[in-house]
Amino acid sequence: MPRIRSLNMHLEQRRFLRRASTRPESVLWEYLRARRFLGLKFRRQYSVGNYVLDFYCPELRLGIELDGAGHSFSAQQQHDDFRTEWLDSMYIHIVRFKNDEVMCDIEGVLETLGKIASTARHPTHPTASHSSSIEEENPAK
Repeated sequence: MPRIRSLNMHLEQRRFLRRASTRPESVLWEYLRARRFLGLKFRRQYSVGNYVLDFYCPELRLGIELDGAGHSFSAQQQHDDFRTEWLDSMYIHIVRFKNDEVMCDIEGVLETLGKIASTARHPTHPTASHSSSIEEENPAK
């Protein structure tokens, strides 16, 4: 299974995204940061290949994406599906929440994440024979 690490080429973009985080991202981050959620380490605005995940837990290989209104358009949904498929090929499970879910039902979001965390311990893939690093497998956006 390839090691996942954030790439320096996305450093400025990640810094900008952290500074300009949405209200739902800030709310969820307060629960995830500093190992506050089940003692798990989460990273914010973490790059994998050409993509930047809203949140990433290396221990679980779990990416969390918060979707605003723009994700309801078919072109964006197709992009999200392609992105999720590629991340899945890197053995990263993606869970998506709508911004409204975080703002109106944070307890439900955390409960869902807790259930995922209790079952998602280092996922394996039937053809887990990747030996290349993430840097070599950057898809086109």
